[in-house]
Amino acid sequence: MALLAMVPSACSAQQGPPASAQARQHGRPAKSNKIFKILNPGSLEIFPEKPFIIPSNFFPKDDPLVNQNAAMDDALEKARDEVVLFLHDQKPGSKWTPKVTFIRDRLLADLQEKDVIGRKDVKGELKEFLIDDRYRAVEETRTINDDGKESENRRVWIKVAINAEKWKQIQEENRLAEEKDRVKVMRNRMVFLVKFLAGLVALFGTICGYLRLDEWSKGYYTKWLRLAAVGCVGVVTVFLWMLVAR
Repeated sequence: MALLAMVPSACSAQQGPPASAQARQHGRPAKSNKIFKILNPGSLEIFPEKPFIIPSNFFPKDDPLVNQNAAMDDALEKARDEVVLFLHDQKPGSKWTPKVTFIRDRLLADLQEKDVIGRKDVKGELKEFLIDDRYRAVEETRTINDDGKESENRRVWIKVAINAEKWKQIQEENRLAEEKDRVKVMRNRMVFLVKFLAGLVALFGTICGYLRLDEWSKGYYTKWLRLAAVGCVGVVTVFLWMLVAR
């Protein structure tokens, strides 16, 4: 009876603790916990939003050739420069440079008048307006006295913001740019290799052709064949040197 009672306990001792207990003993979570962490959205790293509030330069308000769109283009150019500096400062830095259209279509955010009022470089009256009927921006109008004549100038304030969703889009654009650069480098290497092999074939073909023609002519045209071969070898050598030196 005592021996029968000891057999199950010995078997359970040989089997050891369950897998989850073993994982905890070795400092590793159980497999079910790892899957739960992957599926749990709360475990994902949150990218902090990075806003940029950008003013354009002042433009004459009454000039029919320079209107609000010109001020918007100027503000978008400045916003693009700020975003590029921010991306290059990241680790790893981004080699992709966004275009102004990407800033306007993907990164614009709502900007309210109260967000601009407290800034030191505000010099005139503020008024909100819509960009493409989607995002709010602020127009600043000021009156200046130039040689006794008063004139109105205006500029626009815009806001661009990079959040977690926009950051994913930027990373995807950066990945596509790196892939395009990689394909370009591979294509250039293949073109170089083909040209180099073609030069070698031409070089050896010239030597073989000289030997065959000299043998066929039985030495009657050796001098001319040598001149032609030397000229061909020189041309191919210069071609290969220029190819390697590029």
